[in-house]
Amino acid sequence: MFVIVVVGSTVQDTVIFERLACTSLFTQSTMDHLENFAKTGLRTLCIAWTEVDPAFYNKWNLQLLGATAIEDRLQTGVPHTIANLMRAGISIWVLTGDKQETAINIGYSCQLLTQSISLLTMNTKSLDQTREQLVNLIEDFGDRIRMENDFALIVDGEAAHVGVGISGMEGRQAACASDYAIAQFRFLNKLLLVHGAWNYNRLTKLILYSFYKNVCLYLIQFWFAILSGFSGQIVFERWSIGLYNVIFTAAPPMALGLFDRSCSVNNCLKYPELYKDTQASASFNPKVFFCWILNSIYHSSLLFWIPLLAFSVVVTVCLKAGLEHTAWTWLSHLAIWGSIGCWFLFLTIYPHVYPTLPLASDMVGMVGSLHQYLRVVLPFYLS
Repeated sequence: MFVIVVVGSTVQDTVIFERLACTSLFTQSTMDHLENFAKTGLRTLCIAWTEVDPAFYNKWNLQLLGATAIEDRLQTGVPHTIANLMRAGISIWVLTGDKQETAINIGYSCQLLTQSISLLTMNTKSLDQTREQLVNLIEDFGDRIRMENDFALIVDGEAAHVGVGISGMEGRQAACASDYAIAQFRFLNKLLLVHGAWNYNRLTKLILYSFYKNVCLYLIQFWFAILSGFSGQIVFERWSIGLYNVIFTAAPPMALGLFDRSCSVNNCLKYPELYKDTQASASFNPKVFFCWILNSIYHSSLLFWIPLLAFSVVVTVCLKAGLEHTAWTWLSHLAIWGSIGCWFLFLTIYPHVYPTLPLASDMVGMVGSLHQYLRVVLPFYLS
């Protein structure tokens, strides 16, 4: 007594053809059909069957039944998104497990490939073969590759370090392995071209401004050290120095890093070429950094040497943050004018704690002095 088991299999053609019996019919015609299906952009599978008994589990002797083709539709906005990303100067790679013909057809349908670019097709099974074929292709294309950067390469891949994953019907493996997860591919357009560009500019201004305001303050102390013969005295009152980064100039860099917008949403999406500045490090490089440092040296010199007008440093560095704002919001106004207001409020209240508390004896009477306000306005005007 034995049981006849009928096994059906639906897998990729490259897998199933290796396991077909020699007497299988329709093999060549099915391969022709698969090639035609792939050229039209359809996802293909093969169907086969065989009768297997328990003693024959590890031996494959399948009979080919035919093949299927399923239309793999692109999500809404995929061609437009890819076209925008390429206009933004982003290099695009497509890692796929489809047939070569299917991959090429999908490349044209999603505008990754166009008739105006050169197409290099590589289909090898080892690294050495890949290198050899790539060298031959480069020699065949000649100067077109050496003189142009606009060409496409179709390769296969199984894994990658994923920064942005899409959670869809295929599963959440990519989304779980990614740094950012989105629901549809078209959302990548706004994620990179808008929020990516905004955050790059915000972060660069935040870093540069943080260096600027601290260099500006402590260079004033350095100028005073020269004047005092490096005696160890400080030009600012100690509490003023301690609260400089904590209260008086804390909000402007936060406003720059959170609310500044280098461009409107519509313009970022309409002109993807604006994203190229972020790739070229146009806003954050050694030249830009040293320009900010030179600017802080210039401001500190004005604030100290005309003559010893260092109390304007809070006003100057806060308004410098205002000059760096591309888009003003009510939070930006609150951060900058509020910080300046905190400084004057501090100067108003702090001298009155003396003699109740033995603090700020050298600041008594400064609030009512006209010269004090001239010292604040004049250096800022010159800066």
